[in-house]
Amino acid sequence: MNGTYVVGYAGNMGIAQGLGIVLDAAERLRGEDVRFVVVGDGPIAAELRAERDRRGLTGVELRPGVPVKAVGDLLLSCNALLIPLGAHPLLADFIPSKLYDAMAVGRPAIVAARGEAAALVREYNCGVAIEPEDGDALAAVVRELNADRPRSQRLGEEGRRVAHDHARSRQVARLEQVLAEAAAPASPPNGRML
Repeated sequence: MNGTYVVGYAGNMGIAQGLGIVLDAAERLRGEDVRFVVVGDGPIAAELRAERDRRGLTGVELRPGVPVKAVGDLLLSCNALLIPLGAHPLLADFIPSKLYDAMAVGRPAIVAARGEAAALVREYNCGVAIEPEDGDALAAVVRELNADRPRSQRLGEEGRRVAHDHARSRQVARLEQVLAEAAAPASPPNGRML
């Protein structure tokens, strides 16, 4: 993938996502061949657009949401995918489904979060974890991945390699198995039915 390095995000534009990080990083990357494409709607969408325009950040596209069937093509059109969460401590236990989406399409995940999501991306070497809401850190990671496209591609390939084990359908099947085992009547200790 040559040319502009595109970092994408598709989803809710809400407070929990900490999307201000995109504007801060774009400001630091001004003039570099990097573009952020943020697609979705939500309670802070208008605020993000106004702040982007106020700062004159031409490297940030804010697009309205797309139909679910178009999301795959959107993700594949990006070099890396941003999975942001805000810095609130309660968010550390969440693993956004967007992380699994990035893995499934073979794009490196840039996880701007603490806790479980950051641990998962490190464990599977499928991207890079940074602190939430840290525009300097996001700019530095994007700059590194843009400069080392083979590394960026390797991270995405590693995510794709392990994605099958984390597919939602497999997670549902595992949960169903655990629930079935938990609901099964226990055998009496001496083997005789009461």
